[in-house]
Amino acid sequence: MDYTYKDIWRCLNQTDLKPISPHFIRHQSKSEFTAVLQFFQSGANSKIINLRTLGRADHSYLARNGISAAHLFRNLEKTITGRHLDALEFQLNAVKNKAIYAICPLTGKLVESNQSLLANIHTIFYRFQGEQVFYIITAGMGEGFRKSALYFPDEELIVTTGDLWSFEQHDLFELKARVVCNFISCQKYLSDYNGSNRRTVVCLGVYHFAHHLWNELSGVHRLQKKKLVGKVDKFLLLREPLGDVEQIFPEIPTEKIERKNSISAIFQHILANNYFVVRIGGDFITRDLVNRVYRVAKKNCLRKTVDDVRNARRKHRPLLWVGIRVGSRTWSNQVDGLSNLITSLHEEFPRLGVVFDGFSLPGDKSHASSDNEEYGEILKQENEVVSDIVKKLKGRPGGMPEIINIVGSSIFDANVWAHTIDFYLSPYGTLQHKVGWLANKPGIIHTNRTLLENPANYIWGAMESSIRPRYVGRARVEDERLMEVNEVIYSEVSEARENAGILAGVKRVQGNPEFNNYDLDWKVLYEELLDIIRAPSVTHSLSGSRFFYRAKAKLKKAVRGLTSKLDPCKI
Repeated sequence: MDYTYKDIWRCLNQTDLKPISPHFIRHQSKSEFTAVLQFFQSGANSKIINLRTLGRADHSYLARNGISAAHLFRNLEKTITGRHLDALEFQLNAVKNKAIYAICPLTGKLVESNQSLLANIHTIFYRFQGEQVFYIITAGMGEGFRKSALYFPDEELIVTTGDLWSFEQHDLFELKARVVCNFISCQKYLSDYNGSNRRTVVCLGVYHFAHHLWNELSGVHRLQKKKLVGKVDKFLLLREPLGDVEQIFPEIPTEKIERKNSISAIFQHILANNYFVVRIGGDFITRDLVNRVYRVAKKNCLRKTVDDVRNARRKHRPLLWVGIRVGSRTWSNQVDGLSNLITSLHEEFPRLGVVFDGFSLPGDKSHASSDNEEYGEILKQENEVVSDIVKKLKGRPGGMPEIINIVGSSIFDANVWAHTIDFYLSPYGTLQHKVGWLANKPGIIHTNRTLLENPANYIWGAMESSIRPRYVGRARVEDERLMEVNEVIYSEVSEARENAGILAGVKRVQGNPEFNNYDLDWKVLYEELLDIIRAPSVTHSLSGSRFFYRAKAKLKKAVRGLTSKLDPCKI
């Protein structure tokens, strides 16, 4: 059986596809995806070459196999060279032309493909036939699904751009397993090389709301701006964490939407319907896109949320948003630190209100029970942190501000609350994107020393006219001793477990110092928050605070002192 798996893969990667052997057909029903995936993972023998670090031995190897390093580079040039070249332009051209183009690494000739094989929701292999079969691989959701690698089945060779968080070798294992488990449908699909009946499909489905916004919806927005929606025959959807795509983009006709509940179902649907699939990505969020998402949030949030938001705005000045994180990259003493910080802020601002936020139910699962197996443990741990903070606040002699806990609410409700608050205090990561990207509010980010050494600029640079967040001072943070394996609890949802490439990425970050937990002095955050509140853009809305009245009184006194010294005749 194991030998048959290799034979099937080899058979489907010949320039002239041969008739399917009856021996293979007898095994079709016996091939289970998990077993086939494990087989290819355990027998991995690919040679991997990084184009960014091409050495003499690599040049010799390529030359022996008739592969030109220059032609390889031409295929991945826009990804490697940088932002002054549009590395995503090929996606729009693929929609226009119903094909993707490449330079044959052996001959230098321009070749065309309309054969797309989906390894998973993030990674597509485009099959080309030159002197031999080779693939262009698009991957890397954080960069908008650029061309990330080439793969040569005959040599079992992978050539990559060397970018982190892009193509993973496990994506290849996953593709091989899907092809082997569906080889009869694959043979039929690949035999129609001219693709006379191909229809162009745009595929979406990242479960992670921030990447969905940043890297998927931004791509659809590019399509809409370029007036190319009409060129797309179907939009094939797996997940819609920010709401129905046709609500966000009314320009997409409802009849063009098709939804599937698994990657396997999408893979089979592509083959059965002779689809040519394109991942349209992006890496910049426009204000128009954010406004579209907010309109959908207001339409789909709970009626109670609308009432609560209205009451909160009437009662509280300021309204502070506090993000709660558990597992890895966590403020280890956040219960004591946040309770002390909130107490001090409440003394300064008697009308303070605090909104605690954590994991939000995705829009397409907003009606799911909060104790389901996917999110139950995350919500349990986060709510325990909030409960412990509230207990400490109740024991303080000066009383406590009103606490609003939205942990486990839908992303629609969280979005509406994010637009309501005045400023935020957030751990580094996805939580901040609710108030930083969806609502563009001012605030402070805290995290470990490793990340503070060189904060990623995409956090504010990924959005149009964004407010740059402040970071807690690195010198005031102490990382905890690095554990051999860190808990990455937010990657344990079922959608992540379905993807071999994502699983490989999760294993790689375990033990990475970027995921260290840390300790810090709450007083540092308190002073930073006061500084933000005192900024002119914020204080105009804090007329009910003690600080506002103090500042106003001091200003009047200073003006009186100044005018008393002036010559009335010169005023």
